[in-house]
Amino acid sequence: MDSPLFILACTALMVASYAVGRQLSRSSLTVPSLEGALLAWLALFLACTYHQVSQVSRERTTLVHQEADSIAQVYRILQTLPRAQRSQMRLLLISYLDAKLRNSSPQAKETQAQEIIGLQSQLYGLSCQLTEQKMLTATQGQTLGQALNGMISLHYRCDYALEEHLAGPVLAMLLIQCAGVSLLLGLGSRNAVVTGVCLLMMLSSLFVILDLDDGNTGFMRIDKSNLRDLVNILHQQEQL
Repeated sequence: MDSPLFILACTALMVASYAVGRQLSRSSLTVPSLEGALLAWLALFLACTYHQVSQVSRERTTLVHQEADSIAQVYRILQTLPRAQRSQMRLLLISYLDAKLRNSSPQAKETQAQEIIGLQSQLYGLSCQLTEQKMLTATQGQTLGQALNGMISLHYRCDYALEEHLAGPVLAMLLIQCAGVSLLLGLGSRNAVVTGVCLLMMLSSLFVILDLDDGNTGFMRIDKSNLRDLVNILHQQEQL
């Protein structure tokens, strides 16, 4: 929905609505003194838009930070394992983090997802195997299992949050409201500057909403620098 074609269609819808309003105003349907009411509506619309933008961005960023913390916790817990098994699981964990951060094309997303699931299964299966072989105490096995469960759970929560899309009825409501305001501007506004600014601000707000619709693409991507910093630190630790 954040494609240039869709943004162009939204622009065309608002311009067409404004043109219809101007045409109706010439047919004795003029509505005077609308600028104040329209600006008040626009201010409310923008306030709600940017509040939602900041809230969604904050929630997604918080989940990414929590996931990084959970991976770091698993890495620290692995310190209690015997040397051979510790090295094996740490390398699996690093491979898991590398796979998560790899930039894949849309066609390769499914392969990447399967690789991540496979690494999760290997980590969890090896943890259970070490517990069964008495290489870990029951307490150590339980602690490691809980940490791995938390890490896997946060992976899916973060993944779903980043790919969560705007509901169709909400998007339709926003477009209808913008078209309605454009129509009223054509009916009542006699100031070209006010009209142009209102249309530009509505369009920019729609662009922000649509760009934020997917946290993995567009201009406003969620910052994953803490995950990248973590994988760099883990690589350095393994080289020591």
